[in-house]
Amino acid sequence: MDIIYQKSDVNQEQSDLKQENRGFSSLECFSIDNSNNLYLSRVSDRDRNEIREIQKDYKAYIENLKEEVILLRDYEDSSVGVALFPYSFSRYSKSGQRKIARSLQARFPANTDGIFLTLTFDPKRFSMLDAYQTVTKRLSEFISKVKTYAQREVEKQVKNTGIKAKAKVEYIWVLEIQTKTTGYPHVHVFFPNLKHLLPQKQIEKLWGAGYVFIKYLRGVQIGAYMSKYLTKGQGLEWGLPFMWRFKLRMYGSSGGIQKVRRIKSGRYEFIGSCYYHSVGGSKGNIEALAVGNNIKVVRAFGSGKIIFTIEDGYINEETSNDYSLLVPF
Repeated sequence: MDIIYQKSDVNQEQSDLKQENRGFSSLECFSIDNSNNLYLSRVSDRDRNEIREIQKDYKAYIENLKEEVILLRDYEDSSVGVALFPYSFSRYSKSGQRKIARSLQARFPANTDGIFLTLTFDPKRFSMLDAYQTVTKRLSEFISKVKTYAQREVEKQVKNTGIKAKAKVEYIWVLEIQTKTTGYPHVHVFFPNLKHLLPQKQIEKLWGAGYVFIKYLRGVQIGAYMSKYLTKGQGLEWGLPFMWRFKLRMYGSSGGIQKVRRIKSGRYEFIGSCYYHSVGGSKGNIEALAVGNNIKVVRAFGSGKIIFTIEDGYINEETSNDYSLLVPF
């Protein structure tokens, strides 16, 4: 059985995620024309133009998403509405990224040993757009190849021992953006309860896109360890337009890995979607939707702050677009 055992012991790294008080990520820090010149200087003129178009479309999408509101009615008091801001819970905001990280920690609480891989793209072989466009497909193919290899090894053991068995390969992966030089995506994959894996060169052949780094982890809390890669600031900020355009997931896992399922409550009734202030297309604003559904007071979901009343209109109008006042993250 052509395998190796990684002897490098790595203790669980402590997550250094600093909890910001701001609710939303500011687009002001994301300049289409001047930011990340280091990344853009390494791409072709054709790709540079396409990247700028992606960034431009993404910015317009975010500006629209920031204005959107979902209005709910409190079952306990039908005159009270609750405004939920989709942007604040999305992966495109800092608060949403922290929420996803906490969800990952809660869903995967187990402590275990295992093999940890980092799968990278070689910029000399793949353009930046190629990397973002193909990362999901390449990861899926890589996992499939690892499972196939494992099943073949088990079949060899069955043939030699006569004992029936079936390969079971569990995993969890997280997408991260390389921040130092390239701006390319790479993938971290953790295989819990594995001590052995293929030689590095063979793993790189299965991955087929660049270098692969391997280490053996002992006693890691899976969710906490993997979640730290979801909130790495500027790198993620650069990658978000590509993740939006190419519909990339931030993380995933196999079906058999230990999870904690959450029970959702039915406290609210869906009323409709609208805009915070402006009217766009067929959507009205909070005032129109609240008045039309006999809702006298609208509070922000989570924080409970009153943002609109029938008597007084919008509350704190001068700071109504400062979503950090509304989102409890």
